[in-house]
Amino acid sequence: MKLLRRLFDYSLLFSILYLIGAEIDVLSRWTLIVVLIPVVPLLDLLLKKLFRLSLGKYFFGSQKKWHK
Repeated sequence: MKLLRRLFDYSLLFSILYLIGAEIDVLSRWTLIVVLIPVVPLLDLLLKKLFRLSLGKYFFGSQKKWHK
């Protein structure tokens, strides 16, 4: 379950950054994908250290209400 949550957080962060990068059109799309692969886990770790909350929990609320 922990791995699934981490995968969800990474995919959500990757999607947001990809859409922003594609809209700005800084790099070509394939270069953007290659650049984002190592950046996403580092940025996720930074967000967890600063806000003590994962991106999925930030957008969709706490998971505790589903696990009684």
